[in-house]
Amino acid sequence: MSIDQFNWPPLKYRVDLLDDEFETEAFARTEDALRSSMLLKASLTHGGEWGRRARRLSEVLDPEGRTEPPNTLASFWRFRECRIPFVGKTLKLVEQYGIENVVRADVLKPGMARDLEGFMVEHPRRAMNETRTDLIRARPPNCDGFCIAAYHSEFDPMRQMFQGHAHLLVGGDYVAALERLRDVKAYSPTPFIGTPIRVTRELTNLPHALSYLLKGYIVSRPSLPLGANGNSKRPRSGQRLPEPYHSQYLLWLDQFRLPDLCLLMGVSARKEGFRF
Repeated sequence: MSIDQFNWPPLKYRVDLLDDEFETEAFARTEDALRSSMLLKASLTHGGEWGRRARRLSEVLDPEGRTEPPNTLASFWRFRECRIPFVGKTLKLVEQYGIENVVRADVLKPGMARDLEGFMVEHPRRAMNETRTDLIRARPPNCDGFCIAAYHSEFDPMRQMFQGHAHLLVGGDYVAALERLRDVKAYSPTPFIGTPIRVTRELTNLPHALSYLLKGYIVSRPSLPLGANGNSKRPRSGQRLPEPYHSQYLLWLDQFRLPDLCLLMGVSARKEGFRF
């Protein structure tokens, strides 16, 4: 089965109730209304086929009169409905595997940066398959363990580039594979990515830490060059993407389903959750 067919988790794994920062349904509906308004405004500005697509998506996202979220990942409301079972099942898996045996990581491959034109034809499954190949090459023979990953991106307004990357939860031998990636040339630091492999080994506030794996939005944050002392000048917080990038991102996301964004290695999906 597919990860977008997970059944609803029991209360002990309801991350929307366990994580104080998890978005509420009311907040998600408000975000959809804002996205709808921004898409409509963008459609009037640009016109043509792009404008027609933006206007159609604007109508789809409008939460007025809806009792269920629209069937598109461009909807923050719908993405929330996907995150709750996905992260809940991941929480259950960590409970079974042992929190001391897993780490969370951000894997930023500089070669996954795309300008707007490149981003609009990027398929997240291609990027996830690239991550899979890199991990397979880095993992030891007879690998024991698992990897759950999700595609994400961040917009750099200085370079006008989308930096694709993966959020991972790994256990067993895949932890060592992550460390080996540090020595792979394709993951070498650049002036804009000082630490391509970022590993969090002590997962406190587990529901919040796992909610980070799958996000229903991307932010605009400048990747400033490293300072003279080698420290990053990159700001901690991000902002909403400027137009037309914000509307372009929503039109891009509208094309995909949750399995397109995710990578499973060493585990499979069942209605009741992940299975080794």
